[in-house]
Amino acid sequence: MKNGSLDFRQIVAELKAEMTVLKPGHRLVEMPLCEHFGVKRDKIRRALRQLEHEGFVRIIPNVGAVVADLSQKDIEQTYDLLGVLEGLAARVVTPSITKENLEHMHGILKKMQSSDGAVFFDWNREFHSFLTSLCENERLIKLADNLRDHVRNFYFKFSYHPYRKKANDEHLKIVELIECMYSEKVEQLIRIHYLNSKKLLLKQVNKSL
Repeated sequence: MKNGSLDFRQIVAELKAEMTVLKPGHRLVEMPLCEHFGVKRDKIRRALRQLEHEGFVRIIPNVGAVVADLSQKDIEQTYDLLGVLEGLAARVVTPSITKENLEHMHGILKKMQSSDGAVFFDWNREFHSFLTSLCENERLIKLADNLRDHVRNFYFKFSYHPYRKKANDEHLKIVELIECMYSEKVEQLIRIHYLNSKKLLLKQVNKSL
């Protein structure tokens, strides 16, 4: 049991992480959650309402909160938005990129090249989150991170091994374009990168139907 000092933001973050292994439609029952986190019911309800607002949970009358599913349309829109947001961030960042920033991104790439599965996904997210964070646009950063949370669970349900090398090649090319100060080209490549990721994910989803 967690202690009662957890605020609802921490509860929301932990519930998002737990939902990566829960199937759509899984019920999130309030009382067991209260016991798990060691908090009162009003804090759990507030967290569930926040998750509903962000699209992670559906609250059904006479049923309660359940893990939401992502439709094909949700996936398409999410990846399209991520491509636009991160592409814009990279274009803004490129003219003022520092040596330390580039070294950090190269370090992440090395770790991605030697990892697979969930570990690869974690470093992949770290790479994209770090690049986006450099734009210092708090609203853009927050929106992009929230969108990444929406598709996180799919990376644990489907195999991305066939795309891993291509993704790593694209990541390296993104960093090289930033190093060369090609702002518009890196923006275009990031959009293509997310388009490729979207196509792969939709292909995996359709195979499972």
